[in-house]
Amino acid sequence: MADLKRQYDEKLQQKEELRKKSDFMEMMLDRASQLVSGLIGEKERWENTVTVCQILSVTDIQGGPEKAEPQC
Repeated sequence: MADLKRQYDEKLQQKEELRKKSDFMEMMLDRASQLVSGLIGEKERWENTVTVCQILSVTDIQGGPEKAEPQC
């Protein structure tokens, strides 16, 4: 009977450790998701900046009207 009690206590302890690991992994997954979302926004911003710089570059080469342009 004592052996069963010891096994039961060990399993309860293992269950608690697994719950803590699960909570931690869920938190890490949420943070990773936030990071990816932020990086997607940065990617779009950089792509827009590159497009604007390319357009301004072509306009300058073609002798287009001078505009206040962002630094590219």
